[in-house]
Amino acid sequence: GVSLGDVDGDGDLDAVFANSDEPNRVYFNQGNCNFIDSEQSLGSNTSHEVSLGDVDGDGDLDAVFANFADDNTVYLNDGNGKFTDTLQSLDLNNSDGVSLGDVDGDGDLDAVFSNYNGDNRVYLNDGNGKFTDAFQSLGSDYSRGVSLGDVDSDGDLDAVFANNGSNSVYLNERRGELQEPTSELQATNPKPNSNDSAVNSDITLTFDRTLNTTTATKENVVLHTSQTSPSNDTVVTASGSNVTINPQADFKPGELVEVTVTDGLASNEGLAAKPYVFQYRTEVATGSAKFRNITTNSFGNFNSIGVSLGDLDSDGYLDAVFANDFGQANQVYLGNGSGNFPDTPQSLGSNNSRGVSLGDVDGDGYLDAVFANRDGANRVYLNDGSGNFPNTTSKSLGSNNSVRS
Repeated sequence: GVSLGDVDGDGDLDAVFANSDEPNRVYFNQGNCNFIDSEQSLGSNTSHEVSLGDVDGDGDLDAVFANFADDNTVYLNDGNGKFTDTLQSLDLNNSDGVSLGDVDGDGDLDAVFSNYNGDNRVYLNDGNGKFTDAFQSLGSDYSRGVSLGDVDSDGDLDAVFANNGSNSVYLNERRGELQEPTSELQATNPKPNSNDSAVNSDITLTFDRTLNTTTATKENVVLHTSQTSPSNDTVVTASGSNVTINPQADFKPGELVEVTVTDGLASNEGLAAKPYVFQYRTEVATGSAKFRNITTNSFGNFNSIGVSLGDLDSDGYLDAVFANDFGQANQVYLGNGSGNFPDTPQSLGSNNSRGVSLGDVDGDGYLDAVFANRDGANRVYLNDGSGNFPNTTSKSLGSNNSVRS
């Protein structure tokens, strides 16, 4: 697997690979998609997936690995891209996937693991990167992957599992919700689950009463990002009933942003804020690609292992990139906004790929594709802005036995 994020704090996207039978690796982006091996070995634990996020609250991206034959592991970043093993052992249930998100609304990133041979598990973060088993079983359905998001629009993160059989959805019960009167969030800008926010826009939260300005801090209103590391520079202010979050660094195009309102925020009367968590994605650059109308989806008959969605041609619609195994070429499908995709996809290599991640690795405002390959070198394909990935711009990253993304 592979996850993209600015792990060394220089403003571009680096790559962290989970390698099944070899040490996990970190590649630093030197700008314009020029990657160098950091020469770090982040364990040899039959890792199948890696998720990046600031789990210890120090403003940089840390790494959590889902390991298939060993305990799951947590590595903390020193801010310069050097990772240290926390020596925590999280779960031993043949984990195939991991997703980070604030599931209990306390302002830090928790971890949910999808397990192939055991119960899916939730681990709660104490804010310093130390995880504790929540002793919840989220099914035992031979799960391959998990994604977190507010699927029922109640202000917390739910879990969706990709299983060998029927896929499953688990709704968050919000067991930490306050029962006494609270100050409640009325509106957000950007809206929850939107995908068109500018990369340099502030975030505004509107409450039902005037707020105590001294409680509007980045500890009480917490910003989490999936690719950039703006936490230390974030400015949080309150005026009247509004809170403004001003990240001092731009987000990446298509980046997933998560905001947590904790009960540390209070009104002038001393009423604690009702905890609330929401996510949104930033917009990508404007493009000019056009689509022909089709009535049915045709993704071909491939042995697909992974898929990633993103707006590749900047038309406001989600496109799909599939990672295919058994020597079959990876495929790019451009969407037309009505749930249909053209049936003449672009092919991107045939390296027995096990996963794909999308991110702007060369800083031109478009989403590029990084493939984790089972045989041969991992590959980076650069997007020309129209959803086309010229083979002449592709690059290799190591020669690792990577699994999923």
